[in-house]
Amino acid sequence: QRFLGGIPLVYSSVRIPSETWALPAVRRRGKQDIMARAGWEYLGRPSYLVNSYSKPELVLWTLGRYLGDEVMLQVMRTYFQLYRFKHPTTKDFIETVNEVARRDMTWFFEETFFSSQLVDYAIQSVSSSRIPERKGVFEEGKSGFSSLSQEEEKIYQTEVVVQRLEGAKFPVEIMMVFENGEKVRRRWDGQDRWKKFVVQKSVALRYAVVDPERKLLLDINPTNNSRYAKIPQGFALATWKWAGMWLFWIQNLLETFTFMA
Repeated sequence: QRFLGGIPLVYSSVRIPSETWALPAVRRRGKQDIMARAGWEYLGRPSYLVNSYSKPELVLWTLGRYLGDEVMLQVMRTYFQLYRFKHPTTKDFIETVNEVARRDMTWFFEETFFSSQLVDYAIQSVSSSRIPERKGVFEEGKSGFSSLSQEEEKIYQTEVVVQRLEGAKFPVEIMMVFENGEKVRRRWDGQDRWKKFVVQKSVALRYAVVDPERKLLLDINPTNNSRYAKIPQGFALATWKWAGMWLFWIQNLLETFTFMA
């Protein structure tokens, strides 16, 4: 049931994934310092706590989702075996990741260990409009104009604009879901501030989402990761936005209470 035209009622319980417990702290103080520095060089105790505990946790969860569970477990196992009872450095960990994963992940650590920039990718806008039917064609080899004899198939042009709102740059995936259930995926290196994707289909777009598998757990605002092309009937736009933001901040409050408990 809903009230005020669409704001959902409170349910008896809300599950907060353990992987995101550290997100509120990073959102508040993640820009104060980079992770890779001596403990006494941080701005203060809050920054030390964020960059020694909260952010490293999210970085490792995110790295695991980029590499996959099996590779991440092998990375941690190899790192432990190589450096147990020793004093490894940040460089040692990065080299272990690159060697085990068999690919250069240096870019990942440049955006996490050595950067204080936050992560926030969003679907800025979506549109799906029918392309007007042609009224006639020029037949090949003739200069005259003739009408089409058969009705053309309806074609919709879908445009999705993805935006990078913060400074950190990560490759992301965009998924477009159409009214017939078909899914189209595109990849973006995330380097520019925004990117437009254009797709032509016989059906209109239902919604678009960036990072559909939620690999990028460092994203400080997951509520802007998706957008509907058309708001469901009977659900006002204002109440839709307010409901989303209300649930977002309630989740943050619960995460904060959980962290302090």
